[in-house]
Amino acid sequence: AIILVNRGFIPAELGARTRYTPARAQGNPCAGAAGPAIDVVGLLRTSEHDGAFTRTNDPAAGRWYVRDVAAIAAARGLSAIPVAPFFVDAAGGQNPPGSPDQPTGGLTVVNFHNSHLVYAFTWYALALMVAAAWWWVARGRGNDTGDDERHD
Repeated sequence: AIILVNRGFIPAELGARTRYTPARAQGNPCAGAAGPAIDVVGLLRTSEHDGAFTRTNDPAAGRWYVRDVAAIAAARGLSAIPVAPFFVDAAGGQNPPGSPDQPTGGLTVVNFHNSHLVYAFTWYALALMVAAAWWWVARGRGNDTGDDERHD
């Protein structure tokens, strides 16, 4: 199966189509794939879904605002070849030997929401509420005479 690798972006003023080898420009998407195996370090990602404010992809110009593996494979003529349902965002500095400086890779930023302080506050507040409820129940039981009826 073919694995799509996002090596980064090429600024529009440099022109993406001029960076491919002649075999790739003639429509052979697998040109050079028979070479030796290479290691790629990056983030394994699944296809993205477009949102309400996302631009529309322009496959003819090679502009992908939403990375949809099936759409990219179809646009590159890979419909007859098995393509993995994921892609790899390559880390920077992994351009093959002899390749130009572009595309610029390694720009994927992983930023997990860090709210440990909120979690700690929540659990301490819950513990305080349980302690207060225990105290309220224990205090009330000490005064309980066992008689639920009211005597006047």
